[in-house]
Amino acid sequence: MSEADKNSKESRNTIAFLVLAASFVIVGLLAALTIIFSKDDLCNVFNLMLPVIATWVGTVIAFYFGKENFESANKEAREILKVKEEKTKKPVEVIMKRIFDITSFDLEGRKEEDIQLDKLIEKYTESANRLPVLNADSSPKYMIHRSSINDFLLEKKGKEDTEDKKDDQNDDKNGKKKSYTLKEFIDFCKSKDKEFVIGKSFVIVSENTTIEDAKRKMEAAGSFCQDIFITKNGGENEPLTGWISNLRLSRYLTG
Repeated sequence: MSEADKNSKESRNTIAFLVLAASFVIVGLLAALTIIFSKDDLCNVFNLMLPVIATWVGTVIAFYFGKENFESANKEAREILKVKEEKTKKPVEVIMKRIFDITSFDLEGRKEEDIQLDKLIEKYTESANRLPVLNADSSPKYMIHRSSINDFLLEKKGKEDTEDKKDDQNDDKNGKKKSYTLKEFIDFCKSKDKEFVIGKSFVIVSENTTIEDAKRKMEAAGSFCQDIFITKNGGENEPLTGWISNLRLSRYLTG
């Protein structure tokens, strides 16, 4: 604190002390005189002065306590902002979910039309409702959310329900169940302007990319992009080493 600020603070403290002291003295004298002499004039003066003095005291208290609360809140906000800035400067590998902790689906060189969608669905669990789909070299291919599969199946079921009732009865009688391929699902989502590829559903960054830069890159890809994939050097054809969902990122930044 500078000398000028120190002197200013001492002056304010002195004024506040004098106002409070004078208020208590005046109130005390008026109360004593009113009690001793019991005159109506003194009572009227006391009743008139009391609100004025109370206002003085209230103003002083409000100034000091209000100022203190404001400074405290402002300081806390600056500290929170500083901590958040420090967090975002760290590399993504600090908070990423590592590959050996990730539930994923491997294409293993197969084509999408040769993969039954049911095989993907089997991979989902209550705690894992997003599924990275990897190429044969473990590089990321898709990021598919279970909610998108649910939307696909619901729409397909709706169309099936409008088909010939006779065909529906035959299916039920024979215990048949319509199955779909990964390609059918991907093509359906494309028709709905939903693509699960890099730059649409996810972005890829290197392990030493800062959290701030990774977050900015994800947000720049659009609202449909909610995931960050990490490879060692940020290459699209490199094996996946980690993953950060938008939820994981949010919990880290606000925790």
